[in-house]
Amino acid sequence: GSVEVRGEDIRGRVFVAKKGIALATTSEDRDLHKHLVNSGYVDDAFLRKVVSGESSFSDLHDRESVIIDLLREITVESLYHLGAKGATFEVTEDAVTAYGSPRPFELEAALDDSRSRADEWATVHETIVDLDTTIRMNRDAGDLDEINLNREAWRLLCELGAGASVAAIAERLGTTEFWIAKVAAELTERQLLVLGEAWTEQPAPEPALPAAIDEPAAQADSWWVEPQDEASPEI
Repeated sequence: GSVEVRGEDIRGRVFVAKKGIALATTSEDRDLHKHLVNSGYVDDAFLRKVVSGESSFSDLHDRESVIIDLLREITVESLYHLGAKGATFEVTEDAVTAYGSPRPFELEAALDDSRSRADEWATVHETIVDLDTTIRMNRDAGDLDEINLNREAWRLLCELGAGASVAAIAERLGTTEFWIAKVAAELTERQLLVLGEAWTEQPAPEPALPAAIDEPAAQADSWWVEPQDEASPEI
């Protein structure tokens, strides 16, 4: 089944399978779908087949391990935030998700990692205090004649452009803000990145609608249903 958790500024779900946690997320299905596509490990067409039951993540073969690693990172980060901010919960039996890991995560190990996340975030914040700060490449490499980068650092730099925030890069790469902040902090300590002002992305202008056409009303597209007045059990 699933455990739906809510608190101040947070709503999330934890999907529990027979062998552990299949997925924990603070995103709605459509946002999670986009997140996984942005990771580059799967495309939209494949995910639609997963949702319809025509395919599963096990069909990825050589890429199955990387998608499992990503789903575990999403799960650990979500458990950390839900544990820190969650106030009430509701259990739904037999609830499943198409986006769950093909190999569920061991419950205690995932919870232990989520508890350790607070200390890891504290270490990251020693270097990157504000996640909205612009991150830019440092032109001055100091005394370094050679620079070696791992795969995660290279992915971050490829999305950096003229400068971006942790949240913006995490969204582009389909990973968590913690993971990007961790990599960015390491590169900043190596003096390969510099921190600037708070970064804001300018939204693209929306096309104007003809005066004679009314804009259609927004349709509800959310897994969340606002509970009635009945009080939910406290965690």
